[in-house]
Amino acid sequence: MWPNRRAGEDERLYLVHNQGTAGINTRYPLIVKKFQNVNPTLRVDGNVRYRYKSEMIMLASNSHDNIIKVVDIIQREDAIMLVYEYPVNGSLQSWLHQPMDVGQQLRWLERRVITVGVGQGLCHLHHGCNKPIVHHNISSDNILLDRNFKAVIASFGDAQM
Repeated sequence: MWPNRRAGEDERLYLVHNQGTAGINTRYPLIVKKFQNVNPTLRVDGNVRYRYKSEMIMLASNSHDNIIKVVDIIQREDAIMLVYEYPVNGSLQSWLHQPMDVGQQLRWLERRVITVGVGQGLCHLHHGCNKPIVHHNISSDNILLDRNFKAVIASFGDAQM
């Protein structure tokens, strides 16, 4: 595995590539969201635990095909990390706002699949949960796409039940 660091506003995101594990032949990307204090030399405090737990509780209790899935949790003295599945086609932002002469553009069929998927995910958050969840940060950056352009809603840092 090797990480490729990407910075977020108040947390750090790491895209991790897995070359394969003993007994597992598939390659799959993961994304790791790191929760830590502003001063990384300090230990995890109540504020960091609160941010981590609120996101973890929301995601662990609401399984849906169009919502990002938590794979694992890593706890250390100076940070807590959530490990997510990372769909292989990246974000909707990267597909919509790429230069016209670079790569393949989204076809209307793919755009429709993405739109329906986002709608289904939001409908589940608002109506399919025991306690409705408001995301507060839906944007093309926070919509990830798998190899079939199925939309997955991510980035639940601002979400509230």
